[in-house]
Amino acid sequence: MLTIYLDASALLKRYLNEAGAKETRQLIERADEIATTTITRVEIASALARLAFSRSITDAEERKAWAEFEEDWEVITRLPVASRSLDKAVEHARQYRLRGYDAVHLGGATLWQGELNLPVLLATFDRHLWSAGKKAGLDVWPEGFVP
Repeated sequence: MLTIYLDASALLKRYLNEAGAKETRQLIERADEIATTTITRVEIASALARLAFSRSITDAEERKAWAEFEEDWEVITRLPVASRSLDKAVEHARQYRLRGYDAVHLGGATLWQGELNLPVLLATFDRHLWSAGKKAGLDVWPEGFVP
């Protein structure tokens, strides 16, 4: 069973044509279940808006990507950001020197792995989060990513 936690850097690649996008889409297609924390919705909205503002993507591409994301959002397992996960995020932020949302992602992924009692694959293109995820006992993707 392939259970994947995607942070925003990985999930965003599902909707854009950029380095790592094809491999990310293939990984998602192989998954039995995918999850992310609820903050990812804000991160995706922000990333798409910033890309459109900077003209890295067109307004039409931004609207299409957002519509595809919103459709997927209904089937993605959305992990709530609650007191327990925030406490875990604080622990991870201090232990691994993570930025705020990265710590929330790691907290969500590690708690979810504990609840499922199954290995969870953390998919991220953030080098610091990738390294922290590995140290925290998660499987990490992409393989061979050098932090």
